[in-house]
Amino acid sequence: MQATNATKKDLISVVLPVFNGAKYLRTAVESILNQSYSDFELLVLDDASTDDTIAIIESYEDKRIRLLKAEKNEGIVARLNEGIRQAKGKYIARMDADDISMPHRLERQIQFLQTHSMVALVGSNAYLIDEQNRQQRQATQLPLSSESIQVRLLFKTAFLHPSVMIRTEIVRSFLYDVDFQFIEDYELWLRMKEHLLANIEEPLLYYRFHASNTHATKQQQIKAAYRVLAKRTLENYQIPYTEESFHIHALLGETSRFRDNIHSLPIAAVSGYIDQMIAWNKARAVFRTTIFEAEMLRLWKEFSLAISSQLSWRKFMRLFFHPKTLRSTSTWDKIRMLYQLLSKNSIVARLYQLSRRLLLKNMTRSEN
Repeated sequence: MQATNATKKDLISVVLPVFNGAKYLRTAVESILNQSYSDFELLVLDDASTDDTIAIIESYEDKRIRLLKAEKNEGIVARLNEGIRQAKGKYIARMDADDISMPHRLERQIQFLQTHSMVALVGSNAYLIDEQNRQQRQATQLPLSSESIQVRLLFKTAFLHPSVMIRTEIVRSFLYDVDFQFIEDYELWLRMKEHLLANIEEPLLYYRFHASNTHATKQQQIKAAYRVLAKRTLENYQIPYTEESFHIHALLGETSRFRDNIHSLPIAAVSGYIDQMIAWNKARAVFRTTIFEAEMLRLWKEFSLAISSQLSWRKFMRLFFHPKTLRSTSTWDKIRMLYQLLSKNSIVARLYQLSRRLLLKNMTRSEN
């Protein structure tokens, strides 16, 4: 699809911070240079890299690339804020040095923001890939509407950070907070929650997850910062909480990151907290009931999948046939729960991995 005349006139600033990102950097950069929408500048903000990052960027002769070098390593927040200040574009698109943008990503997002003039920020779904570019599962399923995003933000981020495009004048009035170095994006979205926010359902990014990325290596710092944001959010919405309920709220919000801790939560306590949250929303009428309850059931599903491997058969059956599980999980989710219970058996694990590969292969064929 070619860019329309309506979108030709607006410059996009693609902000790409990088520190020692040589391994995947060329692929990331070229996914931007080959975009169907060509009116952009690519701001590469190097954070005092010691590998071949600089050499890779300087090997390109494309005039749309601007390389900004830091004299000392200060972290991603400093580089992001510099990129926001230096951006010449009307819109800022985030990009990371290890991800891959779909060829039509910028075109889709700028068209969305121009069509929806009240929306401040738009992200998208993505495919997860590993170090060898292998797709790990189906596309993410992020909330799309502004209201469903606001509900998600009660517990966790509602965006994949490198997928977002945001209006420059708006993000300049906020900037990132250096005190939240490892979840700077979630902290920013929480401060922006009075604006309309959106996600595009179509996956526009391949999001790479590997052993050296921030979420994998900075778990303790992320956990501490997340608890600060969780408490701030509960207090902003005037949601009453006890020490126990706060602990549940914090762990449910980041189930995938805090998987080792989530196993300590009793099934009945989590069910009760979800009921408590649903009752709070009904009493206060903050969000539409259907949207809010759907998000609470999604949290229950994530919790169920996280703890399945640690349960006895008796507790597992109680969870498996729990009314919330029956309402929130698909047949495939239930198979995953069973696998996680039986995963210590090597034969079961191999059969599951085989069935998973076949399923993904069939899905790829159907999409093509």
